[in-house]
Amino acid sequence: MNFKFKILHFIIPFFTIILSCAQNQNLICGEIIDETGAPSPSVTITTDGVNSIQTDSRGHFCVKATKKVKLNFSSPQNLCLIEPVEAKPQEWIQITAKKRLHVESHYQVGFNSEVTLIAKLGCDDPSKFEFEWVQIEGKPLEGRADGWKSQKLSFRTHSLGVRLNKGGVLSLGHVDAGWYRFTVKAKSSNTIYEGEAEVSSASVQSGVLSVPVDTDIYLDAGIQTPHDSWVLTKTPPSSNATLKPVSTEDGIEGVVSFRPDKPGPYELKQRLSGKEIVFEAGFWNSVPQDCDRPECHPSEYKGWKNSAHARALSARLGTPEAKPFSGRCLSCHTIGYNPGASNDGFDDIASTVGVFVSESFPQGGEALPEQLKRLGRVWCISCHGPGRLPQHGKRPMIVKVGVCSQCHDRPPDYMQVQEWKQTKMAKSIDDPLAMEKECAGCHTAQGAIARMRGRIILNQDPEFAEPVTCAVCHLAHTENKFLIRTKGTVKTSSGLLFEAGNGAVCIGCHQAGHPLDEESVKKRLAPFASQAEVQLGGGAWGLKGTPANISQDLCIDCHIIKRDRDLITGKFFGGHTFKAKPQDFLSPEDCNGDGVKDGIQKEIELCLNLLSEKISLQLAKLPGCKGASIGRMGKILIPVFSDGKINSACEKSWFSEQNDRIYKIAYNYFLIKDDGSKGIHNPKFAIAVLKNALENIGK
Repeated sequence: MNFKFKILHFIIPFFTIILSCAQNQNLICGEIIDETGAPSPSVTITTDGVNSIQTDSRGHFCVKATKKVKLNFSSPQNLCLIEPVEAKPQEWIQITAKKRLHVESHYQVGFNSEVTLIAKLGCDDPSKFEFEWVQIEGKPLEGRADGWKSQKLSFRTHSLGVRLNKGGVLSLGHVDAGWYRFTVKAKSSNTIYEGEAEVSSASVQSGVLSVPVDTDIYLDAGIQTPHDSWVLTKTPPSSNATLKPVSTEDGIEGVVSFRPDKPGPYELKQRLSGKEIVFEAGFWNSVPQDCDRPECHPSEYKGWKNSAHARALSARLGTPEAKPFSGRCLSCHTIGYNPGASNDGFDDIASTVGVFVSESFPQGGEALPEQLKRLGRVWCISCHGPGRLPQHGKRPMIVKVGVCSQCHDRPPDYMQVQEWKQTKMAKSIDDPLAMEKECAGCHTAQGAIARMRGRIILNQDPEFAEPVTCAVCHLAHTENKFLIRTKGTVKTSSGLLFEAGNGAVCIGCHQAGHPLDEESVKKRLAPFASQAEVQLGGGAWGLKGTPANISQDLCIDCHIIKRDRDLITGKFFGGHTFKAKPQDFLSPEDCNGDGVKDGIQKEIELCLNLLSEKISLQLAKLPGCKGASIGRMGKILIPVFSDGKINSACEKSWFSEQNDRIYKIAYNYFLIKDDGSKGIHNPKFAIAVLKNALENIGK
């Protein structure tokens, strides 16, 4: 162990315990920490076997003494024996004690790289112990690791698994960044020691262009594009940054990384396309919280200051309701916490001011030193980055899912992004048509946000267009408890007006999309995501129904419940899968005329199949329409062949006014079909619409 003796001075005001020592000449004070700098609470100190005291949660102690005495220490289970120390009153003693078991973590080691973890025993002979490692986080390492039952665990990290189909910056949450966590036990005949360590292939990163220094940034040139197509054309003075090829899971070249080592701009260019990207690198602690312009964003600040983000750390420290908290939580509950980088993040400033923050910090977040307090919350630069804002046209990148995946993508505790990746929303721009202004308002993040802000929706640039990401539904600086972007009264394009609560954010897109009028009939417009109309019992040609399953926040109350697994199918629902709890109940009546009331979803499916057949039969009677059925082409209902191709010979008959009745029946068919719930949203209305269509199809 190491000993440091310091005479007490009043120049250390935040050590209140030291002040009390200085005011009492009959005290010896100090602190005990381990090799990592963590305080060692509950160590018992006695002076010559008389006076006794325990270190507090910060590892601090003060014992009474009128003269030079010998201090004896009773070490807790995790520390080696601390030898007695002689000290005299008014001295401050710092003791660094060895841990009985310590494993050093490794960060930013790279993809497909060799790593060795060593379980070091601080005060015992390792030959008398058996070791056992267990992986508790990260992609499984079967076939990639050796030494699970030894003092050393060696393994090779996985190759990078995420790729882009186009050139751009990669977003990396904990899963994609290759984070691993392990526990290790050292067992002897009469004792067991436990330790923990983590390894990261890369640091998590948002994918925006404002980045921290000393953090590897990853770029993809696009699949089947050589990695050397990227060129670093400009760096800050004295920078040694270089581009390095990255090993990918698919084995295809195209990904490179570089580490900004100085603040300032880094310009990259692609040889083949000429595409340019400019990163702005900076230090986390260099940006004032209001950017020295408090008048610029008053509404954003007002919304943020009452949010959970503003209390990300303080709510977890020193409060009775605080949940279990450990050092690894700091990477998301503070700004810039990254033990693998030196960039003035929370961990760097904490080290500078000599404060160790962990679950044993009973003073709470407000007791942090001012230099640390500003980084002890989640504010603007957590999402926007620590560097200067990029060029105006590149700022829409802030809607990337990577901004949120920095924290909300760490299974098994935080599953939001992993759940979202399995949904249709994550794939909403797979079709190039989604970028066109007619579709972009619901199929792209940029278009959807423009729509909710009341702005004109334009064609979206494929280079920057993002699918329906977190930012579409959530806004970090809003007073809404759940950070929902919009709520309240909704009026659909079909004319329905109702109170939707937080569900308003869903209904902006989950509605039929146009009114029931002559223009719709003339153009043969199709209903789209008709969930709002079906649940409210409206939007159908020829009849009106009544609302069903109405609740305070509508869609959200069923589709974003607590995540769980269906016992029958084994599939997850709730959370950000957006799937409601599977349910089925007996249909209120027979829909397809077979005299049997099946479960509602089966009943609706049978009824839809019957109506589809009858629509095709009616269509076949029209000139040029033999063998045709009704399908979609963008926003239009149109006759198609069985392979989905347009039946051009049938188009003239289909668009004739004489066949408006068939169109309206087909419209009602798609209204119920594209609702997707198979009657669950509004059983009576769904059955009424389909039965009405079946009754009128032959007239």
